[in-house]
Amino acid sequence: MRKLAILAMVLGALLFSGCVLPDNGTGGGTAPAGGGTGTGSGTGADEQKLLTIVVYFKGPVEGAQVSVYSLKANGSPDELLAGPTASDEDGKAYFQFDKPSGRLMIESRGGSYYEDIGEPASQAYEGKPVVTTVELPAEYVMRALVPAENDPAIVTPFSEMAARLAQRSVRGGTSIDAAARAANVAVGQQYGIENIIANVPAAAYDPSAAWLTPREGRTYGLLMAGLAQEARDMDVRPSSLADALADDWSDGTLDGRQDGQPIQMQTVSGQPAALPPSAGLAGLQEGVRAFATSPVDASGLKQFSIALTPVSTDADFYIDSGVLPAWVDGESGYYNLSATGGKPPYLWSLKSGSSLPAGFGLDEDGTISGSGSLGGSLGRISPPFIVVVRDSSDPARAREAELRIEIIPRPPRLTTADAACVVGSPCKVSVVSVAGGTPPYHFAGYASSAGPYPLDLMVWTDGTLRGTPTSAGSYAMVVCVVDLIGWEDCQDLAVQVKEKPKPKAPDGGGSSICPAQSGKVLCGYCSDDAMLTGNPHGGQCRYCPSGYRCSGDICGEIRCSKGSSGGGGSSGGGGCAPGHYATTCDGVKRCCLNGWSCCGSGDGSCCPG
Repeated sequence: MRKLAILAMVLGALLFSGCVLPDNGTGGGTAPAGGGTGTGSGTGADEQKLLTIVVYFKGPVEGAQVSVYSLKANGSPDELLAGPTASDEDGKAYFQFDKPSGRLMIESRGGSYYEDIGEPASQAYEGKPVVTTVELPAEYVMRALVPAENDPAIVTPFSEMAARLAQRSVRGGTSIDAAARAANVAVGQQYGIENIIANVPAAAYDPSAAWLTPREGRTYGLLMAGLAQEARDMDVRPSSLADALADDWSDGTLDGRQDGQPIQMQTVSGQPAALPPSAGLAGLQEGVRAFATSPVDASGLKQFSIALTPVSTDADFYIDSGVLPAWVDGESGYYNLSATGGKPPYLWSLKSGSSLPAGFGLDEDGTISGSGSLGGSLGRISPPFIVVVRDSSDPARAREAELRIEIIPRPPRLTTADAACVVGSPCKVSVVSVAGGTPPYHFAGYASSAGPYPLDLMVWTDGTLRGTPTSAGSYAMVVCVVDLIGWEDCQDLAVQVKEKPKPKAPDGGGSSICPAQSGKVLCGYCSDDAMLTGNPHGGQCRYCPSGYRCSGDICGEIRCSKGSSGGGGSSGGGGCAPGHYATTCDGVKRCCLNGWSCCGSGDGSCCPG
């Protein structure tokens, strides 16, 4: 194992400055709590753009062969735009090419990832193995259909499920863009993931990855850990189960069959096994629950539920609000549900037999509003309820979605203090303070559009800025705090790095060089250079005023004697200062330190020994 801890801070720094385009249409509402996915601007067809691709299974997939294709009108791959390129140990591959407009198809083949062996990550500190490498078959393919503007693009077993569903819709006459958007929303809505092609997952078995990752990434990582756990319980390889579930999604109906035919797998021992009808719903939920209650889970998400009611996969009319934002404990808020397609206006209602949690209501325009209380817990998720939207067709068409309302403690609010450091000097500055949220807090610094990133400095997980800068200038960072349950707040941080101050010049013309410093250190305040070239104690040196000479070797113990002859002291031998004795070196009367003698160098200096 090359490493257990995923370098989440470095990954975040690389990805933060990119733009992430949501793939859920233009609908949506006002979130009752902060957070969300930023929207980037489009790119011209002839403009060279960097695309970061992250390949994930239960952990980051290393060595996957990643390629980028444009798409034909029928949904099949067209021109190879970039690749194949092998993903690195963090599951990342980088490409720079002329992005066309529309959709791209990202394809990943093979590779390997880390799988926990059922032991807590803390055992790694005792030198015990906690993970093992899992090889994905070379022929195993994961794909993602993403807008050309997306950066990063995420490839997982769930993006492959959506890709197969989208290709079915394209064969039925739906445009690629509409089919891909509807399929990505459907898979995300089914499994409680806000955006399956834009949220970077976090390995749920790795504390260092989970602690620095917001809730969306933890949720995605926990879902994939649940998939691997379900495969383990079924005695099949995770890639076999993921491939079978993608087949199940391909016909738009989660029933363990593909176009009415049973979906076959093989057990680890090579025996035939059929995909259970509940594998993509109740079975996957049980896998998530089993992992979340195991000693291996580091996500902190003890409450995570997927939708057990199959979602609509009709690209012509569907609900595109899949994951409701959280409500803050005791605060009122609202969210506008939205739909795509059909014939507006829409009429919203609760399905017969469903009920919202106490304190909440649903208006006919799709607005869910209200407030809820935690009652002392760290989080609460309501039982599921089903909303129904009807369009204005005659007869009206209806679509359903299974939703839940989550109540959370007040999220953290971050305040930053600008930092000042000096070139060549170690810098350790506390730059953050936090109000609210659920401790413990973890901090990370990312690239910012407000200025260049200070490459020699890093925000540690304790909120201190550390490092030794090598270049003066004005720099900028974005600092984020993530609390225990994955809620995040980010703020800008300005960093000023100043040039190193010059050493003070001696006061008076009578100062001389300390003999033990080989002509490098003057008698005076110790500069950094003085400390580096022979001052073993640090602290202050004294300037000898005009008419005095330096006669000590250690800056903190300098003795100055009156006149160039070295005389003038009253307590030491021969009128020298205490601890010194009078002698003549090379014809010059000197007061040497006890234990020292003339150097014999011709300049009247005293030397040790």
